[in-house]
Amino acid sequence: MSSLRNDFPFFDEHPELTYLDSAATTQKPAVVLEAVTKALTSTTTVHRSTFPLAEQQTESYEAVRKQVAGFIHATPEEVIFTPSATYAANLLAQGLAHTLTAESEILVGEAEHHSNLLPWRAVAEQTGAKLTLIPSNDGSYTAESIVSLLNERVGYVVLSHASNVTGALTDIPALRALLPNHAKLILDCSQTAAHLPLEAAKLADALFFAAHKVYAPSGTGVLYVNPTLQKDLRPTYLGGGMVQRVWADTQELQKGVAQFEAGSPNLESVLGLGAALSYLEAIPEKTNVMGERLITMLSALPFVSILGTPHPQIGLVGFSVTGAHPHDIAHILGEQGVCIRAGQHCSGPLHDTLGVPASLRASCGVYTNEEDIINLEGALKTAYAKLNS
Repeated sequence: MSSLRNDFPFFDEHPELTYLDSAATTQKPAVVLEAVTKALTSTTTVHRSTFPLAEQQTESYEAVRKQVAGFIHATPEEVIFTPSATYAANLLAQGLAHTLTAESEILVGEAEHHSNLLPWRAVAEQTGAKLTLIPSNDGSYTAESIVSLLNERVGYVVLSHASNVTGALTDIPALRALLPNHAKLILDCSQTAAHLPLEAAKLADALFFAAHKVYAPSGTGVLYVNPTLQKDLRPTYLGGGMVQRVWADTQELQKGVAQFEAGSPNLESVLGLGAALSYLEAIPEKTNVMGERLITMLSALPFVSILGTPHPQIGLVGFSVTGAHPHDIAHILGEQGVCIRAGQHCSGPLHDTLGVPASLRASCGVYTNEEDIINLEGALKTAYAKLNS
């Protein structure tokens, strides 16, 4: 058993389960649960009240912003907290819509999660801008294929760092080096933040990820926007906390990232994120060992076809089973206590390209161990035999 597994109360509560769905959401270590509980038992407002406890909580909240900035090699002035990664994607699309016209073009990856495609499709419809899908054979993109689509009309290139269907990784630095200044790169890092070091400024003009995929609670997203793009970004939600002053007929907004954080922040989730990042940064190797083991095991099964080219360090493998519907396989695995994902994983266009109506997905976390891989292998053999008996 992995010693890290002992850090996660989930496995004490559910010792019978083999959890291989970390790409959907990660389990939370005890230190995160403790941070959330502490926040809930000392609840105050943030950026509002001036009594000592409230000021202390505001300092703790802002300390996590600094911590996140360090985690992605950015500055606190470039880090925006959002309610989710989906919210971050919508904030970028809607907040930048005013920069687009009917003469503009947006390039969006074919393999994107729907949350990173639909907001830009909506903005294209609103502004008349052309939306072009970047082809993908395996969930990743080549710099050459993207560059071939570029022209002076392209304002934004919107991609995922790694596919949530296949685990394929795109060489973003190679692409960034070829992009002209007018084509701003927006990157969904939801599947890489827990596995790879992120140097935000070197990767993209804006990037985002969900806290619940980096061992933190749900209800928080992290959005990085560099200073140049931030000047063009407009708030999409208005309310308390993001205004400097309101008069009867006008208002003055806060400066910097505060203008994008309307409403009372999710304090307990943000403080949980801080605890999660501290925990994650203390782990020298995250999921690459078990990711390699997962790929090797699935590759050896004659009735399994792996989709695309999964990167071992992402720890995510999409696959299909000969002659079986993914939902049937996942159901039978679930009866054996093995938890994986089945469906389109919110990425319909990529499944159309891959020629499969749906797929299976197994994904690792820092708590995944050899026994989990063995359990998956045995459960797949049982399911295949049951469906072909």
